[in-house]
Amino acid sequence: MAANANLCTVKGGLKMPTEFVAQNGAVIHQSTPISVTGCPKAKTAAQLRAQKLAAALKACHKKHGSKRSGCEKAARKKYKKK
Repeated sequence: MAANANLCTVKGGLKMPTEFVAQNGAVIHQSTPISVTGCPKAKTAAQLRAQKLAAALKACHKKHGSKRSGCEKAARKKYKKK
């Protein structure tokens, strides 16, 4: 069986159809809940803001060179802590 989607983002949990057959022929059908491991943790709002600020400051350095103080000030104002 193959995964055709990102299993880390599936809502409502995952269930795998399961069938057990005993030596006497008795059969059990059930849905077994399964979990996914190795998914990245979600970033907090503060981490996202810090990441955006870093990208904006990097863009200021590239675009404006030595006259970047106004650009940096605007970026810090836009992505300040709340």
